[in-house]
Formats: sequence, structure tokens, C-alpha cells
Amino acid sequence: MLGTYVETDFDVSLEEKLERMKADGILHRVSEDINSENFPPPKHKRGKVNTPNKLIFFNWVLNSLEIYKELAKMNLEPADIREVLDLVEERTNIIRYRPLITLVDHSGRIFPVCISEANNFRQLGIMPSNTKITPNYLIVGVHKCRVVRIV
Repeated sequence: MLGTYVETDFDVSLEEKLERMKADGILHRVSEDINSENFPPPKHKRGKVNTPNKLIFFNWVLNSLEIYKELAKMNLEPADIREVLDLVEERTNIIRYRPLITLVDHSGRIFPVCISEANNFRQLGIMPSNTKITPNYLIVGVHKCRVVRIV
């Protein structure tokens, strides 16, 4: 498990963040379903937050629910999509060899959201809820009982 801190501004809209990342050449394609309406910011996070992210590698195949359970055993929860985007924005090479996954609850179902790179083309998309996550991916989690520092 690798750890890193990333500052996330939850007051910036998801669309604004995605447009900036596209303009800067960090992202090339984004699924049209990824927007603030479908993925509002967490209610308990506002303003600028310095978040300790954990990158977790599982060496076996898991579905979304199993990933939730494994993260809970480590006192972790899936990172918010904004935290993952800020991690990639700060460290663009992080997805060169392994795509990053976080899980989102949308309409009562758990979906993996993946950011990946192939041939210098970076994309962000939602995977089907029943997708089996193989050891090729890194899962991005954050501590459930974390102390966040408002910057």
C-alpha cells in the first residue's frame, strides 16, 4: 500500500476541474455521465482539504462490493472522484502503468470509476457495476476516520 497527500478543493465544480484537466492535456476523454449532478461532492467535505490517499493493490480478482469490504477491513473508504482527479493532476505518471479505480455509489448501485492511460491517451470512465477488478488496477482509498486539514 502506497500513501500520498493531495490537496482537493471541493468548492470547484467537477465540470470545471475536468475542463481544466482537458485544456492542460492531462485528460483526453471523459465519459459524459461524469458530472456534478451524478457525482455531487460529499456532504462532509467543503473547501480545500488535504487528503491522505492510499493506493491499494489486490492480487486477486474482486467485484465492487468485495472491494468495499476489503477497504473497510483497512479502515478505508473509496476516494471521492475529485480526490482521484487531483492525485492524477499532481502526479500524471501515476497511471502510466496501472489504471486507478475508485468506487462511487450512484442511484443505489456501486460503480467503479477508472482513469487510465494507453499510448499517452488518458481517459476517465464509469465501468459496469458488475465489473471484476483484476490485479492490473490500483484502488484509491482514503481513511474513514481521517483528520483533514483545511488549507
